[in-house]
Amino acid sequence: MRITHHGMIDRVISNVQKRMKRIEERQQHVSTGVRVDKPSTDPIAASEILALNSRINRTNQFMRNIDHGLAQMYSTESALQDVNDILIQVKAAAITGANDTSTGVDRKNLAFQVDAAISNLLTVANQKHGNRFLFGGFDSGQTPYGTTDDSNNVVDSVFVRNASPQSQINLYFDDAKLAPISVNADDVFDLGDETVFEMLFNLKNALNSNDSAVIGEALPKLEEAMAQINDLNSLVGSRVSSAKEMKEYMINREYLLTDRKSELADIDVIDAVIRLNEEQTSYELALRTAAKVIQPSLVNFVYL
Repeated sequence: MRITHHGMIDRVISNVQKRMKRIEERQQHVSTGVRVDKPSTDPIAASEILALNSRINRTNQFMRNIDHGLAQMYSTESALQDVNDILIQVKAAAITGANDTSTGVDRKNLAFQVDAAISNLLTVANQKHGNRFLFGGFDSGQTPYGTTDDSNNVVDSVFVRNASPQSQINLYFDDAKLAPISVNADDVFDLGDETVFEMLFNLKNALNSNDSAVIGEALPKLEEAMAQINDLNSLVGSRVSSAKEMKEYMINREYLLTDRKSELADIDVIDAVIRLNEEQTSYELALRTAAKVIQPSLVNFVYL
């Protein structure tokens, strides 16, 4: 088979172009640090990288869920501590009021303290976390508690706005675990036969009416309410611990997935630089070869 000069030139030019393309690819690898930048580079690795990206994104979503849940639970812990502190103050007032040495005037002054405690407790009960009510449950866009006033525009009762059972807020912390992150208002303020607010209004009225017997009856109920808060604090604390453990697990999983992705997609920089230099050397050799082949003028080949 006779090879013409034109054919030799075409082959030389094609070789130079291939060398240039390979240099561009090597330069792209070095500059980006990525080996598999498109499926055609390595179809098998590209397929696994796609699956890894999906798992990494899902893991990151779980971590965002956990962070959101922890923020909600930290706010709940703080609010429950506020409720407990208020009940401690009320208990001190009830103990003083139940003492036979307390006068009617003393008890009226204590009634003012209980009234202030009711107001503070209502503020905590209707506290928001972000733009939703902390103790509102799944229906956390509605204020949990409302009030009614007497003829003197003084609050004389607190009522539940949503009489239907509340449902908890749950978030996925992994593919299988749907974790509760909220505490409902009735879990905190419902004592079964009455609410904490009703108990406090009864205590306030007993103090105002100088009824030491009814004042004394409030003490075991206050103990019950405080024990309920303590149980809820323990529950939320265990949820926080579980969420933290899950966060650590997700951080580790994200690291392993990302590391595996890096093994598949990223380059060894030192090796890549060496290969780039090799390609550049081959390119320069191809250029020198091309110069020798193409050196004669076109006139020399007019009659070929």
